[in-house]
Amino acid sequence: MNTSSTQYRPGQLIPLEPMPHFVVRSGCVASYILTADGRRVIDALYPPGTGYIPVSPDDMDGYTARSAESALKHYIALGTTEVCTAFPPTRMQVNAALTYSSHFFAVISTLDAWRGVLYFMLEFGETSPLGGTEMRLLQSLIGDVIRYTRESVSNAVSRLKREGVLKVYKDRSQPIIHGPSREDITHIIFNEARQAA
Repeated sequence: MNTSSTQYRPGQLIPLEPMPHFVVRSGCVASYILTADGRRVIDALYPPGTGYIPVSPDDMDGYTARSAESALKHYIALGTTEVCTAFPPTRMQVNAALTYSSHFFAVISTLDAWRGVLYFMLEFGETSPLGGTEMRLLQSLIGDVIRYTRESVSNAVSRLKREGVLKVYKDRSQPIIHGPSREDITHIIFNEARQAA
């Protein structure tokens, strides 16, 4: 069987033609719908081992409705992402993705913007060769995922840079956000949140 595996850059759209299905091997994929005013509303996150298929073979009655729904969605890579399109995922994998995204959004909804940025790094940051974590991702996309305004995300990143928590630099014109280790990020987010409470 012909296996198709492709690596995508952070923020790159993932084309799903002619049938939208994929399994994520590494990185993370987000699905979103564009609103009438051009905003991205991200509704699901797909970590490694999960994927998406518009209809299962034993559920053909839902084919038209679910395919129409999937046609409205776009899929984008969060971080460097490898996607396999040869084998459609199982329903369990789809459910795992939705459960994962529900948990992520539930936690994010309890955090202010600067902790939200750090939590995003905790979930989607990659291990940096310099130590700590890093993300090759535009700040505007972070805002779309964590559902804050671009201004609040920009202010949060600026604050974290001033405090020495994050550094932002460019590699071949691509912005890279570098932060502390996952253990340190967890401490900053949740221990300080408890102290503030």
